[in-house]
Amino acid sequence: LLVQLALGMLGLYAAAVLLAGLHPLAAVPLAVGLPWLTAEAVIARGRRRYVTAFIAGLPEALDVFSRGLRAGRPVADSLSIVVDNAEGAVAAEFTRCRDEIALGTSLPVSLDRLAGRIDTPEVAFFATATALQSETGGNLIETMEGLARQLRERRKLRRKARALSSEARASAVILASLPFAVMMLLLALNPGYLEPLWADPRGRTMSLAGLLSIGLGIGIMVRMGRIDV
Repeated sequence: LLVQLALGMLGLYAAAVLLAGLHPLAAVPLAVGLPWLTAEAVIARGRRRYVTAFIAGLPEALDVFSRGLRAGRPVADSLSIVVDNAEGAVAAEFTRCRDEIALGTSLPVSLDRLAGRIDTPEVAFFATATALQSETGGNLIETMEGLARQLRERRKLRRKARALSSEARASAVILASLPFAVMMLLLALNPGYLEPLWADPRGRTMSLAGLLSIGLGIGIMVRMGRIDV
C-alpha cells in the first residue's frame, strides 16, 4: 500500500507540474494530500462494509450460538458451531475468537478484542453479556435470543429509514452530476468556450477550486442523506 501511495503521489505531482502547469511548490500539497485522502477513504469504506457484513450475519450467528448452548454445549464449543455454520466476516471473526481461546486466551479477553475490532453497540453488548454470564451462570440463552430479535428489528428499521431517505439521495446524485452534464453540453456545442479553464493558469486554479467545492458539496449531501439507526 505504501509503495502504491508513493507511486500515486509521484504520478500526480508529475501530471500537476507538467500537464496542468502548476508551480512545483503548489503541486506538492495536492500530490501528497489527494492520494492519501483517497487511500483513507477506500480503507474506511472497506472497513464499513466489513462491519456491515458482520452485523448483517450476527443475528443468525447468535441463533446458532444459543442453540448450541441450549443443547448443553459449553461456550467454546458453541463458538465452534458458529464457525462451522457461518461465512464471510462472521466466520472470520468467530474463528479468531475460537483460535485465541484454544491457545489459552480467556473468553472475556477474546470477546473484548472482538468488540475492539468491531466497534458497534451490538457487538459490545454481546461480548459483555457473554463474558459476564458465562462466569456468573446467568441465562445466556435468553440473552442471546433477545439480542438476535433486537438486531432483526433494527435491520427492519434501517431498511425503512433507507427507503424514506431515497429522495434525498436521488437529489444529491442529480445535483452532483449537474455541473458535469452542463460542461459536457457546452463542450459539445462550443468546444472553445471552456478552453480557458485548462489553457490559462487562472482558469486551472478556478477549475481546481470548483472541483474541490463540488466534492465538499457531495460530501455534505451524502452525510445529510445518511440516517444512523
